[in-house]
Amino acid sequence: MKTINDPIHGHIELHPLLMKIIDTPQFQRLRFIKQLGTKYLVYPGATHTRFEHSLGVAHLAGCLLKTLHENQPELNITKQDFLCVQIAALCHDMGHGPFSHLFDGMFIPKVQPGKCLSFLTSHEEASVQMFHCMKRMNGLDKEMKFYGLNLPEDIKFIEELILKGQKDGKWSMKGRTEDKSFLYEIVANKVNGIDVDKWDYLVRDCYYLGIPCGFDHQRLLKSARVCNVNGRKHICFRDKVADNIYGMFHTRYTLHRQALQHKIGYIIDVKINEALVEADDKLFPDLKISDATDDMLKYTKLTDHVFDQILNQSESNSAHILHKVVERQLPKFVGEARLNEKYLKEMLTKRWEGMVKKHNLDPEVLRFCVLDMGFGEVGKEPIDNVHFYSKSDLKTASKMKKYQVSSLKPEKFHEFVVRVYYDPKDQTHQREVQQEAEKCFHEWCKINKNKFIDFSHDSGEEEDADEEGKENEDTSTSKIFNDPIHGQFELSQLLVKIIDTPEFQRLRHIKQLGGAYLVYPGATHTRFEHSLGDCHYLGIPNSFDHQRMLKSARVCKVKEENHICFRDKMANDIYDMFHTRYTLYHQAYKHKIVTIIEDKITKALLEAKDTLEISPISPDLSPNHIRQKIENITNSSRKRKMPSSEDEQNAKFIKLTDHIFEKILYSTEDNLKDARKELEDVVMRRLPKCVGETRLQETEENELQTQWNEALDEWNKLYPNLFLYKEDFMTEVIQLDYNKKAENPINHVYFYRKRNHTKGFRIKNYEVSSLLPKKFTELVGRVYYTKNSDEEEKAAKECFKWWQLGMCAIELYDKPEFKGTKCVITRDCLSLDHCIITEVRSCKVIRGVWKLWKGCDNNKDDYLLKEGEYHNLKAMSDGRSTASASAPAPIPDPAWCLECVPFEIHLYEKVNFEGPNFVTTIDCCSLDGYGIKEVRSCKVLSGVWDFFEGRDYNKPRYQLQKGEYPNSEAWSNGGTAPALSFKRVLSYKIQLYEKENFEEKMHETTVDCCSLDGCGINEVRSCKVLSGVWEVYEGSGYAEPSYQLSEGEYPDPGSWCASDPAAPVLSVKRVTE
Repeated sequence: MKTINDPIHGHIELHPLLMKIIDTPQFQRLRFIKQLGTKYLVYPGATHTRFEHSLGVAHLAGCLLKTLHENQPELNITKQDFLCVQIAALCHDMGHGPFSHLFDGMFIPKVQPGKCLSFLTSHEEASVQMFHCMKRMNGLDKEMKFYGLNLPEDIKFIEELILKGQKDGKWSMKGRTEDKSFLYEIVANKVNGIDVDKWDYLVRDCYYLGIPCGFDHQRLLKSARVCNVNGRKHICFRDKVADNIYGMFHTRYTLHRQALQHKIGYIIDVKINEALVEADDKLFPDLKISDATDDMLKYTKLTDHVFDQILNQSESNSAHILHKVVERQLPKFVGEARLNEKYLKEMLTKRWEGMVKKHNLDPEVLRFCVLDMGFGEVGKEPIDNVHFYSKSDLKTASKMKKYQVSSLKPEKFHEFVVRVYYDPKDQTHQREVQQEAEKCFHEWCKINKNKFIDFSHDSGEEEDADEEGKENEDTSTSKIFNDPIHGQFELSQLLVKIIDTPEFQRLRHIKQLGGAYLVYPGATHTRFEHSLGDCHYLGIPNSFDHQRMLKSARVCKVKEENHICFRDKMANDIYDMFHTRYTLYHQAYKHKIVTIIEDKITKALLEAKDTLEISPISPDLSPNHIRQKIENITNSSRKRKMPSSEDEQNAKFIKLTDHIFEKILYSTEDNLKDARKELEDVVMRRLPKCVGETRLQETEENELQTQWNEALDEWNKLYPNLFLYKEDFMTEVIQLDYNKKAENPINHVYFYRKRNHTKGFRIKNYEVSSLLPKKFTELVGRVYYTKNSDEEEKAAKECFKWWQLGMCAIELYDKPEFKGTKCVITRDCLSLDHCIITEVRSCKVIRGVWKLWKGCDNNKDDYLLKEGEYHNLKAMSDGRSTASASAPAPIPDPAWCLECVPFEIHLYEKVNFEGPNFVTTIDCCSLDGYGIKEVRSCKVLSGVWDFFEGRDYNKPRYQLQKGEYPNSEAWSNGGTAPALSFKRVLSYKIQLYEKENFEEKMHETTVDCCSLDGCGINEVRSCKVLSGVWEVYEGSGYAEPSYQLSEGEYPDPGSWCASDPAAPVLSVKRVTE
């Protein structure tokens, strides 16, 4: 092993074979490819390269493999697996061209539009070609065999890892069998985007850019485990790191917003790309720059050095462009706004050109561009495809439930930004024209409000302000202090005098975070050194830069009053500041154990109050009293001006510090035994256990205890042998928010623009990120178990989960007519191996909708059952309870595993999710008693629902799948009538025809068909959906592409919008979520 010192990961060790690869010309080339392309021209520190990034990715890949191997030796991760994954991590970026993504994202598509379709499947293809070139030119096959690799199998595996493996469908990888599928999620994770490549570039880029990194990759790495999810092994994470994963994707968005798509960095990219395009066939005598990708030996020599090669050309147009970049003669930024992405760029451009002509501006000198940026894949919730396991069950992983995730997250995770730049051909009257262009831009935004520009809730209008006056400078002598967070800073002598008083020195013994140090060992910092350092000591990533805000602060006049204002470009940083506040409260100040500990300490202090004479310095201080105290503290004379009684009280208060904890804990006085008992419970961790927490609606704040008690009553009916007593539980409701007013934190902040430092205004909504929460406060309900029984605690946690998921329950019997052994199930059961029965032949659905499979896994046919009694397999097969079941027929197979199918919908009386609302998981034939008169908008969180315009399920009817519907037009194809009743879609039936226009052979089914074997038809070219929503696939085994069909008739593949009108369907599946 060789040790390399990395500025991010410290001393890292790399295998000798990796060092052989590193020492090749093909890999050394990465030293001359900057990680962030041209961004070093905006951020001077962003000079790091793909070379050091690749080393970091290889190191993290090894760390993640080591974690999985040590925690789960049964995964059988071999030495060959270790080497192959690390080699792929090391080589994954070898295909990058000059300036990284500028080359393959802007230059190649411009000069060779057809080529980008093959080369730009991604730079990973070029990385594979460069990897083979490196092997061939340096004789690495021999070295690989020497270190135990199996060729060519392991070479194929490395290629597949670089190319990101596969996302889903039937296993098609050749390098490793399906039982090693998790190895394909380490370097480049196509399933959910969480991989070591992202971990390294986020941390490394933030470090060199000077941007705070908002997530801890080590926390994710340590919590990673491999779990079986839907028959395939995936890398999963502890449920408690979900916020950290959101932090990871938020950091990615921050990087794009502040650096990768920086307004100046972007236009520099545009200009350098213009220079590359101009020089494509002129720089080298017999070779185009763009043709180098066809020859890896020539491509090896193509690096960022091409910038200097073009710049040093004499009298060329491309050199002239780069000289302007170097001399900062760049197009000037006019403005930017967030777009409503439903509208096309061309339509937007047309409107803009009309506004430009109105202001007598030349459209030729105004550049118009649209960019996109977000948390990850367009339109995707970051953790949609992430699976989590719990502390109590390390083997079972599932997606995060809604109640487990913060409700203070954005409503969308991607945004489109329109930018306008002023690019004059000469510099005459440049300032005046630019100011007119800025005025034109903001006027255009206002005109297009709610059409093209995303205003959402505008925060106010600009207001006039007078020129600010001159600031007075403080020239008094100062003293230098060295702070671990802020470094060396100066304070005036007046502040030094205050610091040197006993009253202030007392703060050295008051912990900043109170009892949090009993949970976070590093949180021992005090009120004395208190600054913005809480994140540092807690080990929680800090996602905002206070120095950036400090440097931009100015005093401006707003409505004839002086206010501290910030540059308009700081708006998103202010949101980040308040988000950090929320994170601190969520993860530390209001931590589920911290609140219990502080409650215990409070009880101890109240018990000891009289014995130890603990009391505040004064119950009420008037302004005059406060001024007198300040005068006493700052008075140079040692003579006090306060009464002796108050002086004595003040002296007692000075002595009252955190040491009171030890004084009570180690006391022997009988009067303090109750207080001592409380603190002993804290020290010995005899604390109530949190069995779960959930997000609450405002109307539920005072109902938590009642609702929990009702859940306990229902649970005890199902499990009378393990009774849970109400008095053994306690509940609490905490409020988490961005600021104390629980409203948009930017509403009361004023800003100024670069060209007018004296005019303060409120920022327009279209000028800030659109990826923000809709609300800025949430209520969190927690339930604690106060006894010390592991068995009861486990049952309580199961009860809590059951309660939050709708209290679904089913009674199973291994014989017909509800005879034989009875088993009560309240959660998904993928196998009956751990139950007291081995198969299901009758059942009673007490609550919810259940899916029972006719086999030991969930890939076979199933029964879909709603509330009711099913006295035999025929009744289960028909999906009808005892009351409506027909006479016995051929006996279907018994069920061997089951799952609760979730249904949840939020209904609103007014459009855009406003007005009275309620949440339901069951059918409603009318809205009587639900607090709303009609439904004009809704959010379908799970399941498929039928909406009816009439009461009692009277048509017209519309089918709604998972998603948001802001008005009735969204679900009724332009209709305006509200919905008055709704029901869950529980019935599924489809007729499949082998030929178009419903001719020849037909097969009717009510269950999923992963293939057409045994159905009597070979393919599907037309179909009739009689009930439910169905997904049809062009490949067997549900292989993509797929199309979703609602009820109706489809005479040919073109009618379901098949990409290939001649392609038939080979498998079908019901849409139940």
